[in-house]
Amino acid sequence: MIHIIKHLVIRGAINLSTHGWAIVMLLLIFLYISGYFLMRFFAETAVIEHYIWWFAVTITTVGYGDVAPSTIGGQWTAIIIMVLGIGSIALLIGKIAEWVIMMSEKQMNGSLQLKVTDHILIMGYRGEKSKNLIAELLDDMDDENKKIVICSCTLEKNPFDPEKVKYVRGELASDDVLKRSCCANAEKIIVTGDDDNQSFFAAFAIRQINTHAHLIVFMKNNDHTSKIHCLPADKPELNRVIVPSAVNLIMQEIQDPQSSHVLQQLMNNQQGAKLYRLEVPSQHSKEYLFSDLFLNFRKHYNMTILAIKEDQEIVANPAMDMKISAGMSLFYVADKRIKDISWDNFSGA
Repeated sequence: MIHIIKHLVIRGAINLSTHGWAIVMLLLIFLYISGYFLMRFFAETAVIEHYIWWFAVTITTVGYGDVAPSTIGGQWTAIIIMVLGIGSIALLIGKIAEWVIMMSEKQMNGSLQLKVTDHILIMGYRGEKSKNLIAELLDDMDDENKKIVICSCTLEKNPFDPEKVKYVRGELASDDVLKRSCCANAEKIIVTGDDDNQSFFAAFAIRQINTHAHLIVFMKNNDHTSKIHCLPADKPELNRVIVPSAVNLIMQEIQDPQSSHVLQQLMNNQQGAKLYRLEVPSQHSKEYLFSDLFLNFRKHYNMTILAIKEDQEIVANPAMDMKISAGMSLFYVADKRIKDISWDNFSGA
């Protein structure tokens, strides 16, 4: 007999853990319906008229006393509802707490399906380099609602603030990771694989479902850059490759001492002047002389234009008589990103 009771208790515990939500809800529904009909049977008119309110305060054992059964049968019904109800509420609160903890753990270990759009997606994790990258992205981010999503197959848990950086765990090029990270909806994608093969396969898989995002791929071998440039994209300039520049910086430093420090400062988004990009608004039909823009921007906005993008060509240190028109891009140095520029105040060429 004891063995049978023990078996039933264990089986009930297993059912409660696997079907807890259903059991709790069924028990609450049963108490509500059976209590209603029993109160009608015992002619508890006052309780029936305010049954929803009475049931809520009774099942939670608040018991305001404004509505109460007067018959013995009604009172025993209320006792049963109280005894079973408080257990049901405790189970319900427990299940809610369990669900919150479970969702929090899934969020931290990267197993959740995300629901984000127009986000920055980082495929791969490289320790301190990735931490510095995310720190600079967060520092330069104006929109608090924009999210960063990082994917990795090595991280056990999300090492960042989950409110700002979401984490998805798994193989970078897998369909599962691409789906859970909402890769198809990403606005900007950075690929930093463990090696060039992993980076290329991740970039290839990304471009099968997203051709509109700005794709930046870190490659160790400069010979592999052409493979990235050949991937499908809405515009050719959306496929970019970054290769290690240490050798170039060394040569620059040898030829012009401390010049490498200047270049590194321009690439540091957390302190000092930084390099930014500015689009010439498409609604402006008039042309501007580079000399006029250069002097006005320097005078009114404390920014220095270094280069111009015209069609697919980047022109560094452009000529003063170069004409700037809608659709072109300006690369400038300033202490912060300049947002509100009064283009109408500039005279045309």
